[in-house]
Amino acid sequence: MKSIFLSMIALAASLSAFAANEGPHAIIAKQAVVIAETLSSGGFRPQSAPAKWGVRVYDTGHVVRYEDDKITLIATLSTEVIDGLKQRFASVQAGALVDPDKDQPMCTDTPSKSYVVYQNGEALKVASSFGCHTSVSSGSGGYAAYGALEALENLAYIYR
Repeated sequence: MKSIFLSMIALAASLSAFAANEGPHAIIAKQAVVIAETLSSGGFRPQSAPAKWGVRVYDTGHVVRYEDDKITLIATLSTEVIDGLKQRFASVQAGALVDPDKDQPMCTDTPSKSYVVYQNGEALKVASSFGCHTSVSSGSGGYAAYGALEALENLAYIYR
């Protein structure tokens, strides 16, 4: 019972910090490093829809969705999960982006997307999507990193 009470106090304190002058992204960014992110832009959309949106994963386990200047904390991953993602992202090797459907027709009005992991502060693109075609890194671990980022991006849409 005591541990539940203390957990509730900790949660309330963290939520009140997010509600203060600085939003969750500002607080997280001061204490964390981005280890991976997705970026989407363009495509046919209502004028009121964001021009740029995506998901950022921090080394602390925080996952945020951003839409232009609006940032929303969508998840805090467990230590086990974030350690697994860090290991997965660190093992990705650079490779050419390969489109397995390159001979298929292109389409229009879809957003462009990039999937990036960071290794020692350097961006490594593991996948990109344009014109209904997705190209994934041919380097070792590219598909696994892309799959993890796509899953987190899908999670972000649940909290939209």
